[in-house]
Amino acid sequence: MSRVNCNGVHPELIDGYLVRTTAATSAHHSGAIGVSTLQSSLSEDTVKDVVTQLNSCHAYEAAKRRLQVPSTDAKLRWCSQIVIEDTSKDNPCDQLLELLSAATQVDLLDQKSASLRNEMRYTLGLGLEGSSSATKSKAEGIKVAINGDDTISFVITFDAISEYCTANATSRKISFLIGSISLALILSLYVLELKYSLAWRLSTGWILALLGYLGIVVFVTLAARHIQRSSHSIPLRPRNAHLSQPWTDGLVIAAQSDSKTGAEMLTAATGGRQSFEAVWLRPLTSWACIKADFIGTSLTLSFLCHYLGLRSSTWWLGLSELVICISAAFARS
Repeated sequence: MSRVNCNGVHPELIDGYLVRTTAATSAHHSGAIGVSTLQSSLSEDTVKDVVTQLNSCHAYEAAKRRLQVPSTDAKLRWCSQIVIEDTSKDNPCDQLLELLSAATQVDLLDQKSASLRNEMRYTLGLGLEGSSSATKSKAEGIKVAINGDDTISFVITFDAISEYCTANATSRKISFLIGSISLALILSLYVLELKYSLAWRLSTGWILALLGYLGIVVFVTLAARHIQRSSHSIPLRPRNAHLSQPWTDGLVIAAQSDSKTGAEMLTAATGGRQSFEAVWLRPLTSWACIKADFIGTSLTLSFLCHYLGLRSSTWWLGLSELVICISAAFARS
């Protein structure tokens, strides 16, 4: 579901939107890859960010194995480069070992890993740690000093790109607030209709319109939940992941050409972070089909009742409801 570069389907970037097409692959549209990069000085904040992202990568791969997703689908690759100017200092070496611990999922900072840690320091040309330095740093924890000469670069590529949006996503709290206000305003319209136009006397049209509207709200919500539960979703970066550094997230359209300059990386004009996420459909069951049919039929009947009820109501009720819905859609987007 989330792979766009397969079975003859490939992306084309048209007016800022990623469009699926089965047309012949041109020299400029052969594949879409999501990219997230960090280039900064080696500091405490950058180390925490990279460690957080590495843990997210491990969690992503573990979720794929748990859901039995083929390893060839939604590939995730990462690469990091660290430049340490002065290898005689302990702090940059401890930072490097902390990053390697997160990358290899092996606690290299534990006392039991002293031999493995020394072997790795020797392989990287960092020299063996002294007994006093080792005892002090491991007893007090890692002390990270900011050094402008030491730099770190971290790059992630994500192959499961089928949708791309350069706008900032509306938060769930704001969306819920807009929906609640719209619901309250529309229900208030029905109360006003009942008071001023019907003089508190119920009519068949008013009942049909109100029940139809409530049915639309209920069954649209159930449909959204049913769609959400019918698929597996694995985010590349958890929504609660706190990253303090300015990561650059974007999209690269891989071109089939001999150009050595590489493809251009497209980023959002707002500079916001992208939410890369892979989605797979769950196996379809008979019970899921029954629920989908019930929700779809009920939603259709609710819309029909609402429409017939509005036809027999005063003109300003339907017009006011339309204005509220359009205003809420603009506010939501």
